[in-house]
Amino acid sequence: MTEVTTPKTVEGVSPHWGRWWRNFDRTSLIFLLVIAILMFLVINPLARLIIVSFQDSDSGVFTLLNYVKSYSRARYLEALGNSLTLG
Repeated sequence: MTEVTTPKTVEGVSPHWGRWWRNFDRTSLIFLLVIAILMFLVINPLARLIIVSFQDSDSGVFTLLNYVKSYSRARYLEALGNSLTLG
């Protein structure tokens, strides 16, 4: 009869890791790299913009004053209303 042996494992490493790496497609790696670059180029500036919008320009403390100033002017409220109506 034949003996069945289990693959030897290095401590902390799954025996399936080598099989997964051999079957890994290069296009998947390129796709993941492109997604990472796009996330860095889109999410990073957007997150910074949101963070800065909640900070006071002089002291840097958290405040909603920027939004109060923006949405208390009739001109900006009218523009917001037009955008919501059209969009």
